[in-house]
Amino acid sequence: MPAPHFIACAVALVLAAGDPPQAQRSPADAARELLDADRAYASASAARPLHEAFASIFARDVLVPDVAGSTFVRGRDAAVAFLARDSVVAASRLSWTPIGGGVSGDGEHGFTYGYTTLTRPDGGTVPGKYVAYWVREGGSWRASVYRRVGRPPGEVSLSPRAPVVPPRAAAASTDPAERRRLHDRFAAQLADAERAFSRDARGGIAIGEAFTSYGDPQAVNVGGGAEFVHGNAAIGAQVGQGLSPGTRITWGPDEVRVAASGDLGVSIGIITIESPAAAGEAATPRRIPFFTIWRRDDPSRPWRYIAE
Repeated sequence: MPAPHFIACAVALVLAAGDPPQAQRSPADAARELLDADRAYASASAARPLHEAFASIFARDVLVPDVAGSTFVRGRDAAVAFLARDSVVAASRLSWTPIGGGVSGDGEHGFTYGYTTLTRPDGGTVPGKYVAYWVREGGSWRASVYRRVGRPPGEVSLSPRAPVVPPRAAAASTDPAERRRLHDRFAAQLADAERAFSRDARGGIAIGEAFTSYGDPQAVNVGGGAEFVHGNAAIGAQVGQGLSPGTRITWGPDEVRVAASGDLGVSIGIITIESPAAAGEAATPRRIPFFTIWRRDDPSRPWRYIAE
C-alpha cells in the first residue's frame, strides 16, 4: 500500500464468498471457533518453514506491514514472498499461542493476539508478539491483516483471556446493495474515528489522554515490554513516554475493512513521527505502517480501539 496514496475512504469489503450469514451462532461460539482455528494453524505450522506456513493462513488480499519500507505488502503471494526474502527467517520455524481475541456480531470478522517464538536454523530463539485481524474466506478463517513484532526476553502469561464479543449476534442483510450501503456508512464512521483519534492526540502532550479516551476498557496494545498492555487506562499511561518535547505524531486511515454487522473493523495507514531537529540539521520524519482494530457493541455506539 503506497503510503503517499491517501484514499479518503478506501474501503475493502471482505466478505466470505459463498458463506451464509453466521447469526445463528452466538458470538461466544464464533470466538471459540476463531481461537481454535488460530491454535490449529499454530500446531500445523510448527514443523514448516515460516513462509510456507503462512501461505495457508493468509487471506487473498492480506496486508502485512513492511516497517523498513514504510508501507504494506498486499496480497497472499506478495506477503509470502516478503517473508521468504530473508533466507534465515524463511528457514526458521514459528510457534505461537493466542491468548485473546474477539469477533463481530455476524461471526464473519475477528481478531486474535498472542505470543510467538521464532526458532532459527541454528537453534536460537527470538520471542515476539502478534496481532491478527481475520475474515471468513471460503468457509475458513484467514488472516486479513497481520503484524508480528519482537519483544524482550522474559516470562509471560499464556493464560487465555475472555474473548471480547458483542452482547448479541447480528444478522447482516442478504441484499447486496443494502450490504454495500451499510458497509460504506460503517467504514466512513470508523475512518472518521481514526482521524479524530489522531487530531485529539496533538502530538506528545495529549497523546496519552487520547489513547485513554479512544480505547475500549478491554483494549490490548503490543507495548514495548515483554507482555501486552491491557486496558485503555494502562495503555494511555504508557504511550508517549520518552517522547522528546516538540515531537509531533500524526496518522490517518488509508484503508478500512469492516464487518457487515458494523461492530468490528480495522483501519490501516501510516504514522508520521516528526521529532525536533538538532541545531543545524534538517528534521527527517519517520513513517511507520500501522493498523488499529476497532469495536463497538452495536452500530449506534461510538467506535473504540480494541487491539493494536
